[in-house]
Amino acid sequence: MTRPLQLTLTGRLAIRERDIQRQVCDYFRAHGWYVLRLNVFRGKLERGGWIEQGEVGMPDLLAILPHRYSSCQVLWLEIKTPRGRLSEAQRNWHAWARSQGFRVEIIHSLEELLEVVK
Repeated sequence: MTRPLQLTLTGRLAIRERDIQRQVCDYFRAHGWYVLRLNVFRGKLERGGWIEQGEVGMPDLLAILPHRYSSCQVLWLEIKTPRGRLSEAQRNWHAWARSQGFRVEIIHSLEELLEVVK
């Protein structure tokens, strides 16, 4: 179910992170990338105990472009609204991933994504 578009107090269209994420996923899938949404989750099971998924600070998406004859491209993507900011946990996770040689990008719009994947 989609929510109606909302306006900010100044009358500008308020874009949600989910909308940007959908545009990014649609673009990647249309261009042969495999995209995983990585929601961090912790919940209680009915039979007792807990289930956990992901790590605090982990980016929103993992995009993989397979190559038949060479190594694939892997890209971690943090999606933010134009005014969105990283949390400390996100800054730490991104720094760790980059120190391990991973590519991590922060995307605020589909236009930014197009610049990243040129």
